[in-house]
Amino acid sequence: MSSTLRQKALARISRQVLRFLAPELDSSPVEGGLGPHPLGRGGRQPWWSALPEDDALGAVALLAESDPTAATERLAAWLASDTPGEGAAWSAPDIVAVRLIHLAAFHAWVNTEDALSQRIAGQARAHAAWLFAELPIDTAHPDTALCHAALLIAGCAWPSLEDARRWRGPALAGLPASLSEAVGDDGASSYTPALLARALWATALARGWVEAGGGSLPQAAEAALVRGVLALWRIGGDTGSLPAAPVVELLPLGPTPLSHTLRNLSLVWELDDGEPATTVDPACLLLAGRLPAGTPESMCGADWRLWTWRSVGAAAAHRVIRKQPSRVWYSATAQQVDWTHNGASVVSGQLPKGILKVGRVDGNQATLIHLPSTGIVDMRLRQARLSITQSGSASITWSIPEDWELTADDKGGYTGKRGKVTLIVKLDPAWQWSLSGNQLVGRGDPERVKYSFELR
Repeated sequence: MSSTLRQKALARISRQVLRFLAPELDSSPVEGGLGPHPLGRGGRQPWWSALPEDDALGAVALLAESDPTAATERLAAWLASDTPGEGAAWSAPDIVAVRLIHLAAFHAWVNTEDALSQRIAGQARAHAAWLFAELPIDTAHPDTALCHAALLIAGCAWPSLEDARRWRGPALAGLPASLSEAVGDDGASSYTPALLARALWATALARGWVEAGGGSLPQAAEAALVRGVLALWRIGGDTGSLPAAPVVELLPLGPTPLSHTLRNLSLVWELDDGEPATTVDPACLLLAGRLPAGTPESMCGADWRLWTWRSVGAAAAHRVIRKQPSRVWYSATAQQVDWTHNGASVVSGQLPKGILKVGRVDGNQATLIHLPSTGIVDMRLRQARLSITQSGSASITWSIPEDWELTADDKGGYTGKRGKVTLIVKLDPAWQWSLSGNQLVGRGDPERVKYSFELR
């Protein structure tokens, strides 16, 4: 049996017995000395805007370095108000996992009195015990890898807790299998890039904690981390922004985009080679103590550059337009195409259910062909224009942010301006078009319709 199959089998067996092995939830204070941690190698402590405030993990926006007293008081109040197992957050493994990692980070950053340290350890024990029993069943979901990473961090952060070793074992077995399934062979996930990014970041933090204690992650976990990080970097591009998707934020460590930090860490840790994403990265300094050498590589060029992930039907195209980076993101799974310019949305459209049939670059033109059960959506990127020829649908909808302040032109289209950039919307006169708020809706003969969006 291959190592990957053994890991998957062990993970399945672990999931079947965890529920019976978990103790009763107990958050009472407990002696739990903090183990070695990776959150101080860069000197300065980071701006941390995700301390747990309530069951929804509301943002608190505290600077633990400059005001540790206020941070400590806020955490103490939260510890007193939270009852393990009660509230909406205790029904969501991803929120419990995020909380557990935040508790470990807070304990590492702020020197607390013994009584508060014991209360933090008690809450961490309750969170880990719940998570240990409630691991997600879907091993391909990024949240499963997130949960394994959180348990691994807890086992390393509080090694003197009675159950620490029991958390670490299944986590070390489950993380390689779950992360490998989440990223696939080409690094892409059938779930949103934001969910994948959070799981990869949790894995990177887990690697830091394991390394600080003198250990190492299984090779399969590191290989999956590299695959996922490379795909995420190519999706994020020069701005590092990912297609919007609501997730509970995990431990923001500074202004550098997460996709850039993960790329830089993969180079500093010598898991991958090539050029860095950026040369300014406080989070990379914090976790690894240094930045990768080299000149940052740009995803953009004078013509469109295209990356495709056919296993999940996804593609990202990048180009410089008006001296700023533009990206078109396509996902057959999400049935969506989204164009952003310098990190801000230009337009986004919903597609009928289908597959990625063609993704290629011919000279200065990139082509994406989405194939539904009936008809076709042919998208062409040339210079600063996205042109669509579509059939098989009697109605289509695109979202255009209201800050474009679109006005109708004399040709049946629209023109808008945002800063120094102008958006030109050209519409097929054979169809009926209406604009309400940020929704552009077209209706007409499903045989064929042509329209385009262009930046000037």
